[in-house]
Parts: sequence; C-alpha cells; structure tokens
Amino acid sequence: MPELPFELVPMVLISCGKRWETFYHGDGSAKRFGWKRFVMDNDLKKGDCCFFELMECSKTNIVFKVIILRGSLPFGGGPEDGDTPETAIFIE
Repeated sequence: MPELPFELVPMVLISCGKRWETFYHGDGSAKRFGWKRFVMDNDLKKGDCCFFELMECSKTNIVFKVIILRGSLPFGGGPEDGDTPETAIFIE
C-alpha cells in the first residue's frame, strides 16, 4: 500500500463526477489537506460521513475518491466524535 508523501503535493478529491483541486500538506508535524471548498460545495454537516479511497499517490499527485453518507453514523462514543483530528472516527 502506498504511503502519503512527507511534502506539499497537489491533490484532487473526486465525488459524484466532480473534481476539487487542493493540496496535501505532508511537510509539517500535523498531516492535513485543504478541503473547505469541497465541504461547502457538498453542504457537509456534522454527522455526515466521508469515505476516502486513495486512487493515486505519488510525490507529484494524490487522488482520492470520496463517498459521502448523509446523517449520523450508527456508532461512536459521543457527540464530539469526529469534531477534531483527535476525535476522528476511523473505520477499519
């Protein structure tokens, strides 16, 4: 399985036939990516769930397919789950 790079890399999110271009920030202590436009365009709300499938990963480009499920998940420990990176919900 490919590992995400430890540098700033262009990234694309694909969902429902649309594309959002952003950046993956792997060069800092906290790995993250910009997805504010994706959240706004898809009207994501607290309780919605996004599944990210890594489609392509290199030092020059990252592509994720994103599936959005609307509404609360049927599990979790409490109302703050998923609000911050520290309380993110991971499905394995």
